[in-house]
Parts: sequence; structure tokens; C-alpha cells
Amino acid sequence: MPSYSFLSFRKGAAWSCHRDLLPEWITVFIAFGLFMALEFKTPFMRMFSLSDLDIQHPFAKTERVPVWVLGILAIVIPVLSFIGGSFLSSFKRYKFVLFHVSLLAFAISVLMNGFVTNFLKVYIGRPRPDFLARCQPAEGTDQEGLVDVSVCTTTDMSSLKDGFKSLPSGHASISFSAFYFLSLWMAGQLNVFSPNAPNSTNGTSLKAIVSSYPILLATYVAISRTEDYRHRGSDIIAGSLLGGIIAWISYRLFFPALAAPDCETPYVLRQVLMEEITDNDDYQSSGETPRFQSTPYVPPRFENTSTLSNRLDSSRLPQGSEPPLQERELTDFDVTNNV
Repeated sequence: MPSYSFLSFRKGAAWSCHRDLLPEWITVFIAFGLFMALEFKTPFMRMFSLSDLDIQHPFAKTERVPVWVLGILAIVIPVLSFIGGSFLSSFKRYKFVLFHVSLLAFAISVLMNGFVTNFLKVYIGRPRPDFLARCQPAEGTDQEGLVDVSVCTTTDMSSLKDGFKSLPSGHASISFSAFYFLSLWMAGQLNVFSPNAPNSTNGTSLKAIVSSYPILLATYVAISRTEDYRHRGSDIIAGSLLGGIIAWISYRLFFPALAAPDCETPYVLRQVLMEEITDNDDYQSSGETPRFQSTPYVPPRFENTSTLSNRLDSSRLPQGSEPPLQERELTDFDVTNNV
């Protein structure tokens, strides 16, 4: 086996983490393509009634949270948080790996949510609360029966088509897919719900408050859509649940549960750090504190067990039989042949 220095192993391990994450970016680009394709697709235009009070609200020309403001908030704030959090983390040689996996998981959360949200908007085709103000129905149109878009006199077809994209709320789903993900990430990095992690009890309530701020911001964005009469309460609830579920799934694809003792450690780094702990005597002298409080999984090539008793379960053997190798000391032959 070729020899290598401990430093070169760490360098190679970091690049290996980045390489393992590259295929995941294919999902990001596919989700982005699907999102953009549905963004410009004409939605299903449902029939409606001019007597429906639910769609008679005024059209707000000035929104409390315009799309461009939401885009800046939902991208800039999380990315800056990832940069700062990764830089301040205790992953001395793997700070950029933490940032990479955090950015990747965040991108999957936002773009997959965007695709699903647009898919539902386009094929549900629910009129917005301000739809009649967009439609400007012709005089003499039947007030009681159902009519279609042919009665609309507006020349702004873009606004008219957008009027059929009420369910679910895009602002609510995007804000929760971004900010709920950020809240999960902050709670994990701060060990808010991990009682067995080092220093997890230091300022727990303050950490919980700090990590919950992104959820408050997402909630404000969602509520503002009802104040602008762009959505109903049911629209923002559906969007918030959709964004929150996708954010949780995206986070758990790359990070352990928040109650895990190593919840701040992404999966792609866990095996690397365990190999450092179990296979390098220099680890303890490097000044780092092992991040795994519970007994980690040790790959077979790093196994240093002196007996086979932990591999054999005598309770599963037939009564009266005896394990042929029970408690026998391992030999070089046993290790080589993985006996």
C-alpha cells in the first residue's frame, strides 16, 4: 500500500467530497430547467362567476414584497449565512466542503420547490382574489352564471394569465423553502436540539431564537400576499406547507437529524472524519476535538478489533453448538481474508 502523509490524506479527502457532490448538481440544473419551462406556460383558465365575492378584490399596483425583493432576500441572506457559518465552523480543513454541501442542498430545496409550485399553479388554474380587476369583464356579461376569459376586455394578457395562478402561493412556498431550510441549517450548526453535542447547553434558548428568525421572515412574506389580495389564506397555507416539506427533505438528504450528536456534520464528511479518527494517530495531536460522541461506524479496512466475539451472535446458533471461532484472537490471515 503506498504511503502518504496525513496532510495529503486530508487534502485528498476534501477533494473527494467535492467530487462526490458534483453529480448532485445535475438535479439542480434539471429542476431549474423545469421551473423555467413552466414559468412561461399558459395556465389552465377555469370558468368563473362575476358574482363571486372571492375574486372581486382590488388589484394592488404596489406589492409589499415584490418578486425581485423576494429573490434577493431568499438568495442573498441564506448564501451569506452559509459563508459566515462555514467560515466560523470548527471544520478546520473542510470549511469549503461545508459551504459546498450547504449551498447544494439549498439550491435543490428552492429549485425543486419552484418546479413543483409552478406545476401546481399551471394545472390547477385557480383565479386570484383580484382576478376581476385584471379581467375587466365586458358590460352586459351574465352576473350569475359561469363565464370564461372570452368576456375579459383587458389587453394585458400577461396579467390576465397570471390571474389564474393563485394556488399555491409562490411567495409563500419560495420563502419557506429558502428560510425554513436556513432555519434548519442554523439549528443544526448551533446544536440547538442536540443534547449530547459538545457545548450544546450553552445559550440554548438564544440559539433557538436566532435560528427561528428566518421562519418569521418567511411567515411575514406569506402573510403579505393576503394583504396585497394576491392570495387567499388557503393559498399561502398550501404554499408554506409545500415549501417547508421540500426544505426539510432537502436538508435531510445531506445532513443528519437535528437531535443527532453530530448534527452539524454533513453526511459527505462523516465518513472522512471517522477515518481520520480511527486510522490516524496524528489526529489527537492535531488539536481537533473528535466530533462523534457516539460510537461511529468503522469501515472493515480500519477495524482494529482483537477478537471475533463482536461479530458472532451465539444466541442465533443451534442449541448445543459452539461458535468455531468464538473469542479466538485475530491473526494476520483472519484480517486479510476478512474472516
